[in-house]
Amino acid sequence: MPLYSSSCVPLKKALTTEDLQNLNDILKNSESKISFWGKRVIIANGFKGSYSLQDLHSNIIKLANRRFNENNLSTQDRLNGISISKRIVELYDISNKQITQKNYLTRFFVISKIFILNVAYILLYGYFYNSRLDPIDMFFLYKAEEWKIKFGNIGNPTDGDLPDGDLHISENFIRILADNEQKGGNNIIELLKNNPKLIDDLVTWSISP
Repeated sequence: MPLYSSSCVPLKKALTTEDLQNLNDILKNSESKISFWGKRVIIANGFKGSYSLQDLHSNIIKLANRRFNENNLSTQDRLNGISISKRIVELYDISNKQITQKNYLTRFFVISKIFILNVAYILLYGYFYNSRLDPIDMFFLYKAEEWKIKFGNIGNPTDGDLPDGDLHISENFIRILADNEQKGGNNIIELLKNNPKLIDDLVTWSISP
């Protein structure tokens, strides 16, 4: 259940929680809107006001990065984070369709915002602003040291010690881990040992030089 359920609670306040389960629950009952000034916002059942879709995406990226660097992402956190990421991208895509149905003035404001962002990004970073929100990678990553603690040398792509670097794991693999944990978490090592192809198919190693 969400931590907040009263219509008197501002959506912005509700979305500042770091509880990924709560965020996921809120976003499942949300929808996107385009303001008169061309801003992409979301609203949600049971909450008042709206919140910037872009700001939400930025906040989730910061939260995911911090939790990943702290080795503080449980399997359930990862599943919730993946669901949140997909929902944000979905809402953004819906808002793109909504823009085409807006009046000329609102569409002009949207185009102006994108133009200004492109100029700023070129001056600051040397590349164009990506106007499409991408899925958040951190929910799919494992640090090699975290993998070693949980799974030892299983899946090592080299002949020596497990190398440093990050592992990109698929959503299917995360769901396998979650299912194993729900059953007591005692079978995953044997499962991986007996099914090496499972790792080959669902885990990608990004090894540091």
